[in-house]
Amino acid sequence: QVLELCEQFRCSKVKRHLLNSLKLRAQTSASVYSSEKGIGEASHKALGDLLLSLVHCHDSPDPPQSLLTACITLDNPIFTVFAACYEPSSALLCICTWLATTLDQQQPGYLTAGRMSWSSSQVEGLIVGAVSCGRGLTLARAWSIFMPDHALCLLFNSLVKCVVMKNFTDSVIDLKTFLAACLNLRNNNHIMEVEGEESFLNNCHWVMKVSMSTVNAALIHNFSTLQHRLQFLNALSMAQFPGSDYKLLHQVVMCLLDIDVTVNWTSLLEADSSSAIQACVDQLTDKNMFLQATNLCKIVGLSSDSILLAQWSHYFKTHMSGFLKKCDQTFRSAELRPITASQFFLTLSQEADSEEERHQLLTLALDWYQRSEEANICEQEKLELLTWQSWLRLDTEVQVPSHSHVSSVASLLPSVTENTTVLAVVSDDYQLSRLDQLLEALLDAGDITTASRLGIMFQRSNKDIYILKNCIKLSEGSLKPLQLPSDIKLLLTESPRTQYCRRRTRFTSESASSLRSEGTVAHTALASVSGIVSPEPLELSETSEVLIVLEALVQNLDHGTTIANMLLLGYRMAIATNKPYQDGFSSLMKG
Repeated sequence: QVLELCEQFRCSKVKRHLLNSLKLRAQTSASVYSSEKGIGEASHKALGDLLLSLVHCHDSPDPPQSLLTACITLDNPIFTVFAACYEPSSALLCICTWLATTLDQQQPGYLTAGRMSWSSSQVEGLIVGAVSCGRGLTLARAWSIFMPDHALCLLFNSLVKCVVMKNFTDSVIDLKTFLAACLNLRNNNHIMEVEGEESFLNNCHWVMKVSMSTVNAALIHNFSTLQHRLQFLNALSMAQFPGSDYKLLHQVVMCLLDIDVTVNWTSLLEADSSSAIQACVDQLTDKNMFLQATNLCKIVGLSSDSILLAQWSHYFKTHMSGFLKKCDQTFRSAELRPITASQFFLTLSQEADSEEERHQLLTLALDWYQRSEEANICEQEKLELLTWQSWLRLDTEVQVPSHSHVSSVASLLPSVTENTTVLAVVSDDYQLSRLDQLLEALLDAGDITTASRLGIMFQRSNKDIYILKNCIKLSEGSLKPLQLPSDIKLLLTESPRTQYCRRRTRFTSESASSLRSEGTVAHTALASVSGIVSPEPLELSETSEVLIVLEALVQNLDHGTTIANMLLLGYRMAIATNKPYQDGFSSLMKG
């Protein structure tokens, strides 16, 4: 029966909408209104079909109000269409009820039961909310049903063409038609402030205010790609739509096209969009896209000074190393005297504008000076000190610098080379921290020589360097266990890691006989593992005790454990093969 009634509607739009609504909402719960008729809640639940709900609403003292209440309760917009068929009824109230019911499902708060009036600001919020939530099609449909002749209907249809159909060309005509229709409306800046007064619908000032808010909401929320936003801005610009400077925004987006830049569209559409544009400029600068950033600044009239500085800073960083490398290669090809090349780079370092540039130049100067046969050891150490001091001032990650030479086997045998006549004191906390981290990195890289040299040069003590130096002396035989410094003995006897050493070494007053027996066992085990049968080693008790002390010292290391374990393994091989420790360690380093 309801379908038959719908077919009799003369308005094709209303008829089509009613039929669609009936198909989508074929099952409807009971009606909720009308306490005025005295129908209880249980009776409402019993009304299981749409027709009975319509009948009950029609029989109520206020059918339009009952139908709007049914729309809210049963969440079915078809009731708003029927409510508009009654006289008197409010088309605006029907639109707002429909939209509020729809939007409340996504963002609760729009719907207020029993609301019979909507102010100008509330209607504007509802319209903008519908567009922001992606309900522009619903908005256009509701407006075309209830207010097909209103100017906003043209705007909403134009938005549907842009957002849904992506037909930006035809939308320009609709936008121009909308603006022309607004000229026929009266303009009153105060009428829209009157709560509950529907006359604001024909107020040009209010309509234009709503239209600008709606267009901006669509621009912010309804497009997923920058290309579509660009086309929409072009349509607004061609239609000379009021509000933001859409022509300028179109140029801004053109600069950002095909670039991974995050745009704050809300801020960009504000009256003062400089902060949002500056954020885009900063992102372009960070990506080293200096031309695009400069063009963007020119478009909006922002200063490009920071871009220019960043551009040349980047050029320097990316080209300076290449320039220095090419210069170095040219000098080598020309077989330039090393002392001359060193002086050239040293002079340039004094004119460097940054510490990073200065360090690169000093590194080259030191490298050339070390290759010179005319080098003076005192001058070389001074240049080395300058290079290390420059490195300590750098704000970079702590890594082993290129001018650090990892120790060769010869540098560890017979002892660590640590003589230097140049001394300096580091008082800056940041530089001290970098120095400590550098010493640790050098030890982990196996460069004991440089680490020890730096410790002396900058008068900085390091526990691991101290332990390793004693390990080397013990291994090469220049130091006996009984001759160990008192602080090393204290470390071995008190450290939780090596307390077992107290009962296994002679400097703790234990007997030598037990050590001799343990040494014999150790020697036999090592010999069997290596497959080597050697004669009884000399000084068995002493070598066994050295081995025990070495093991204990290695366990107290925090850094340099790799080279220390190789040293320990070399000493074990020396015991097993009855060969000098240097031979075993050398074979390990070469392997």
